[in-house]
Amino acid sequence: MFMLAGWSDLFNYFDDVKCVKDFYFTDSKKGEVIVFSQEIRFLIKGETFRKYLHKKPYIVDDFLAEKNIKTGEDGKKYYCVYGEVDSTQLDNDDILYLYINDVPRAMNLGELFETAGITQNSTLQPQYFLGGSFLDPNNPDDPNTDTSIKVPMYSVVNNQVKRFFVKPINTEAINQTPVYNAEVQSHIAGLFAVAGGNISVLSGYSNKRLGLDLPLGINESVTPELSRLYESLSPEGKASFVGNRYAFNKTGFNDRYISMIDAQKAYMMSTILQSNLDKKLPQKNIPGQPSIVRDVTTDKTQQGRDLIKALNDNGMPIPEFYANMLGITEWQAGMPVYYQKLPEEVNDLPTERTEDIKAFVEQYS
Repeated sequence: MFMLAGWSDLFNYFDDVKCVKDFYFTDSKKGEVIVFSQEIRFLIKGETFRKYLHKKPYIVDDFLAEKNIKTGEDGKKYYCVYGEVDSTQLDNDDILYLYINDVPRAMNLGELFETAGITQNSTLQPQYFLGGSFLDPNNPDDPNTDTSIKVPMYSVVNNQVKRFFVKPINTEAINQTPVYNAEVQSHIAGLFAVAGGNISVLSGYSNKRLGLDLPLGINESVTPELSRLYESLSPEGKASFVGNRYAFNKTGFNDRYISMIDAQKAYMMSTILQSNLDKKLPQKNIPGQPSIVRDVTTDKTQQGRDLIKALNDNGMPIPEFYANMLGITEWQAGMPVYYQKLPEEVNDLPTERTEDIKAFVEQYS
């Protein structure tokens, strides 16, 4: 797999891995052939070595025998993996043909969100805010048409009360917009037309376009042993399971699991939808202007608990992964949430404080 990743230029995007490629000519029974060679050098103190090679038995054996270890021009130690393929494999549609494919392009989100009606002139439409409704086409500037939920957020700092309102964004409504959802599915179909069965291209796409490593087990079928282990885990354990958790989705027909390729597509669908939200929704915080924020719910502060309560009280849809994969039925700490943050208001606390004001200050300090 390291060789395949090297031929597909995946390691170009790793700061702690160097890939040295070369070629030479040699004789064979069919005449002279070209042999392509590569040496993949993993920085021994780097994150990639620690993640994929550290303490592996065959690596330990090499270290004990002082094999495959080089000192680079920078004076640092590297563990080296070597491999060769010859030009006949090109003629046979073998390794090189399969693994030098270019990684597919990312989605054009600006155009797609506009086409799907999620945004107009780069502005998120009001129906995608929690409780929001479509603008009146006859009077689009009427502020009374804004029906979205506004949740007050408080904090007390230096004898001042700071308050701002947030308008939660219904990301499930965005993800289920018919035109948008169909385009994402079409994009995934195009991705798998190239990457189907080609884990290096899929890994390259995930790294280059989404900035994420593929989960371990993404290219493995479900075994009975793995299934039993998975079913024995808590919901939290299932969420962080090192295997391909999407392979454990049931079809609902004879309690069968979905195929590995469908599991990969399900994973990419969920990951791309989340990545698109992360790229498209957040906006820079300009003083005095609304901004869109990606946050993670918390129950450590009163402000965080207020937000969780407001999401549950107002029926904010649960993100699909948390609802379907973890069985979560209400908002709780640790879940991603997007909201528009309105400008902050600041007021001085009164000099004389009632019991209610003292309790408020204690809650939000």
